[in-house]
Amino acid sequence: MLRSIKLFGPSAVTLVLAAGMQPAQAVVTASGMDDSAYMMAAPPDLSNAFDAVAKITFALPGGGQGLCTGSLLAGGQYVLTSAQCVQGGSLSLAFKQGTEVRVASQVFVNPHWNASNAAHVEQSLSNGSDLALIRLDQAVSSVQGFTMANGSQVGKNVLIAGFGKLGSGETGAMFDADGLHYGYNSLDLTLQTFQTPISGAITPVHGEVYVADFDDGTQEHNSVARIGEHFGQTWASSAGLGAGEALIAGGDAGSGAYVFEQGRWQLAGVNSFMQGPCHNLGVGCDPIPWGQSSYGDIMGSVAVYSQRQWIDSVMMPVPEPQSYALFIAGLMGLSFALRQARVSVSHSRR
Repeated sequence: MLRSIKLFGPSAVTLVLAAGMQPAQAVVTASGMDDSAYMMAAPPDLSNAFDAVAKITFALPGGGQGLCTGSLLAGGQYVLTSAQCVQGGSLSLAFKQGTEVRVASQVFVNPHWNASNAAHVEQSLSNGSDLALIRLDQAVSSVQGFTMANGSQVGKNVLIAGFGKLGSGETGAMFDADGLHYGYNSLDLTLQTFQTPISGAITPVHGEVYVADFDDGTQEHNSVARIGEHFGQTWASSAGLGAGEALIAGGDAGSGAYVFEQGRWQLAGVNSFMQGPCHNLGVGCDPIPWGQSSYGDIMGSVAVYSQRQWIDSVMMPVPEPQSYALFIAGLMGLSFALRQARVSVSHSRR
């Protein structure tokens, strides 16, 4: 079944090519199968992976509570999520289905993210800067965090999991989730490749963004392939992964797109937005226009490998000049002490 993953974020965001690019919020699956049955059918290699998926709640500026998803990284100290998810206050993060709870001690937003107005948000969503790192007040040692996938993952199947809205491919996102839900999709191409023949190249680009569409097994709703044909492109895009095909929807901003490599799930992308481009482009591949996480809609995920330099700079910061000075002074002191020790030993042997 198809599940929709949702993201929290501005609601009036549009791309030039899209009818409405919206921050993601939940997981919608193809068939809308009862979730308990779907979860029971999960292969064994998923059980531990779900423990490191964070449910992020926060206070909204106008009151109420916001919901997002994130991924605990290896080491247990940081969670990687969407920049949309850290615009509120009092961030709380729950792991292992709520049995491990932490709060944010520091938040690091990608320096290229700009949420000052809708146009800047749209640009930030498309240029690969929709990322934030949350440092936890205490590391989560009981859960194995995700390592990050190296290199482009275009063409690979991914697992997506989040706490956002549920629904089916026919109806789109309709219901609030009662817990973590998941599904699968394929990373068809990059947003740069997708958008260039439609409205021109994206500039500037700060990170790569993967694009995946919501397929129902037919070419009619294979939006990537049909939009490509409409603009004279031949883009490789399968007709879907069957009942397990899924797309993000409201509440899943910051959720992960995971690839299974070397016997474990690795974080390949951070899910950022959902849009329904078919209607706006005059291509009849979306049964529900304007992007409701239904068949024919697409999602965008920031490619983690393309932002590794920034991620590593936060998690493993370069020491300040003063720290270098202290470190060198310490080495000089150690060297002097060792020389003195050798002199003392030398004297004692005479």
